[in-house]
Parts: sequence; structure tokens; C-alpha cells
Amino acid sequence: MTHVSQIGPVPSWIKALRAPGYKNIFELGIDPPTIFGTEHLFGDWNGDLLLLAQDFAPAEEVRALVQRGLPAEKVYRHNDGDGRFKTGYRTNSRLVKFLGYDKSALSGHRATTSGILYGSACFFLKEGETSDALKGFSKGRPAFDGSAAVLKYVVSNMKNLKTVVCLGGTAHQMVQSTGIARSVPTYAVPHPSRGADITHQTAWKDILERRGKSK
Repeated sequence: MTHVSQIGPVPSWIKALRAPGYKNIFELGIDPPTIFGTEHLFGDWNGDLLLLAQDFAPAEEVRALVQRGLPAEKVYRHNDGDGRFKTGYRTNSRLVKFLGYDKSALSGHRATTSGILYGSACFFLKEGETSDALKGFSKGRPAFDGSAAVLKYVVSNMKNLKTVVCLGGTAHQMVQSTGIARSVPTYAVPHPSRGADITHQTAWKDILERRGKSK
């Protein structure tokens, strides 16, 4: 299940968003049923927890999958270790662990029953082949402002939202800038791909206890 099956068609204004130096997934010749590719890992729009990473993947990696003729649901899907993407597997596998799930959750079989929606602060795909700092991603710039509009849409459609967790500084900057942090309890934790396990476990402890999921 995805945004399309839980909420409805992805709004045309989201599909029409454009930003210099970035690509909208919907301008790459595919029509995925999700706003975020990571919805296939955690995509519960009825959930109480919103996870925000920096971005999905470099545009060139995604474009290469489109050119291979893969279906949209496979192109715009989290890295689950099947070799499609160079980046994201360490982030996703460690995130699953820090949330208290076993590795099998990487398949996405808990996506719509997890109580979690997993998205990105930057809705767009950064041009290029590498995952690094976003260029021109600040208030008043098209990539940032378009992403902020998408995030506000997401929050407005999560009727049971109680907590936002930002995976790194870029996501936290976005949530603070949009004012969402003033109305929804917001936490900033280290990016899942970096640092020792104990650092992350300490950062997640209070969040998990609040959700009643502490192991």
C-alpha cells in the first residue's frame, strides 16, 4: 500500500514542481504511487511517527534504473540490498535496527502497519551521481520551498501524527523553518549511516519509550 492506495492520487501540483539542479521523480518518465520512495519501507499514512532523512538518492542513479526499464515501484523504492542503488542500504538497515525491528523489515512487509511514514526533507533528487550536501537548499530557493510545500502537505495528511524525527541536520533545518516543530514534538537524531550504535541507541531511547516500542 502507498500514498495512492491510502490517500489518493499524488496531487498534480507536486508532480509539476521543478527546481534548478534537481529533478522531480515525476519528470523522469515514470509515475510512482508514492511521494517518497522510502514509503515502501515505512509508508503508514495513518501512523503517529514521521521520519525525515535528507533526500532519496542522486538523480543519476534513479535515471539509470528508469533507462533499464524497471517498473516505477522498483525504481522509486528504498535500497533493500538488492543492488539497485549504491547508497542508502547502510542507512536503511541501521534505521530498521534502531527502531527495534529485525533485518527482515527491510523487505517493507511492515510498511503500512508500522505506524511510521519515512520521507525526505528534500522531495527532489539532486542532479549528479553522489550523495552529499544539497546545493542551493535554503529558504527562498526553489528546491527548498518546493520541498517545504510537500512536507506541509504530508503533515496535513497524517491525521494521527504525534512525533517527527529528523535524521540529520538538513531535515531538522527544514522542520524548524516550516514551523512544523512548533506544533508537533520534534527530535533530531544523528544520521543512521554515521556513528557508533550506542550513540544512536541513546538518541532513540526516549523516542521509542514514548511510542511504547522500547525493547
